[in-house]
Amino acid sequence: MSLNTIIEEENVNLATLSVELERATIANEPQGNKSLYVGEPGMFPFWIEIHEGIRFILLHSYLEFMPECEHADRLELCERINQKLYLPAFHVRSVQREGEPDSFRLVGNYPLYYRDGLFSSHFIRLCRLFSDGMKRVEAEFDPEHQLLQKL
Repeated sequence: MSLNTIIEEENVNLATLSVELERATIANEPQGNKSLYVGEPGMFPFWIEIHEGIRFILLHSYLEFMPECEHADRLELCERINQKLYLPAFHVRSVQREGEPDSFRLVGNYPLYYRDGLFSSHFIRLCRLFSDGMKRVEAEFDPEHQLLQKL
């Protein structure tokens, strides 16, 4: 398949997306049968999931907030990022781990709908843009890592 190939709707699956990523020299690995992990050097790492019922692919990743970061600061940062960046969209998520204090993540999401098929070039381009958007958060919104932990 060339990058201009349309992946038919019924052929959109993790195996096909993995092959398309490899063709574009983007390293990835399956995470069970639910997602792909993209860990190409130079790219911000992220996961890819397919939600077949509503026919969308979800690109998602996160950054951990510093433990001492106040809730108002987390929300303000998230709002500031969402006003400036359109890809990805961000929200704050609480993470509970047994025996540990709650932690918080700045989660980036981008849904990519594939009803009637998916251009492979569009998929690859959005993966790169998603990764770049996550990298921009670190570089432009918290370069001194006062709120977010280093990756």
